[in-house]
Amino acid sequence: MNGEFQLKLQAYADGELSAKEAREVESRLASDNEAKALSSELQNTRAAFLMFEKELTLPESREFFWSKIEREIRALENKPQREAKKPNWFAAGFLRRIAIPVGTFAVIALAAIFTIKQTGMFAAKSPDLSGVEIAMTDDSE
Repeated sequence: MNGEFQLKLQAYADGELSAKEAREVESRLASDNEAKALSSELQNTRAAFLMFEKELTLPESREFFWSKIEREIRALENKPQREAKKPNWFAAGFLRRIAIPVGTFAVIALAAIFTIKQTGMFAAKSPDLSGVEIAMTDDSE
């Protein structure tokens, strides 16, 4: 059994074939046991699906439901498009990539300079010689 005939069997089980095609399928089913088994399986599967299929009801009619969707689509089509804004410096990444790191470094450098000046950490200090006596000899005699 080829794939094309299997599709015809599916259409036959769904009731989608013309009268002529349905007669052709029925004549083959009478002589082909494999086709008969597949047809039976397809009909059982269809019956099982139909048994558990839930009826879906909308609160409004089908026409009204689709007209609401159509109106929404038209409203969106007629909505004017926003012009693309030119990116500002921050959005372009200037501040994030350059200004913030440079500014942070400058603040840290100024804080370090201020701290060093206040504490005099690296100032050149002269030694305290107040307690040192210097003995000088007079070699002129």
